[in-house]
Amino acid sequence: MSDNQAGAMPGASTVDAHVARQLRQLRVARDVTQTQLAVGLGVSTQLIHKYEASRTRISPGRLFLCAKLLNVPVSYFFEPLQAVPGPLPLPPRRLARVPAWDHSATSHD
Repeated sequence: MSDNQAGAMPGASTVDAHVARQLRQLRVARDVTQTQLAVGLGVSTQLIHKYEASRTRISPGRLFLCAKLLNVPVSYFFEPLQAVPGPLPLPPRRLARVPAWDHSATSHD
């Protein structure tokens, strides 16, 4: 099933496209050029264009740096997605039981 079909859960490409739109909207709202952002990240202007056009996924590390450069929390790029239904969280794994320490078995001679 495609990420864009009605009723489908958001997939990676849907999230990636959303993050790309958020990055572009924020950059424009802050009056920062693609060149300025590229210099701040140490990448080419062409790569910023590819990020914003959803042609290249932005890595978590670079997204973190974008958030710092544009003065927002990283969660800014994902917040509107939190209302979109998704899969149920996985249950936590049970921890292995560690036997209680038998103090009577130790010798203090």
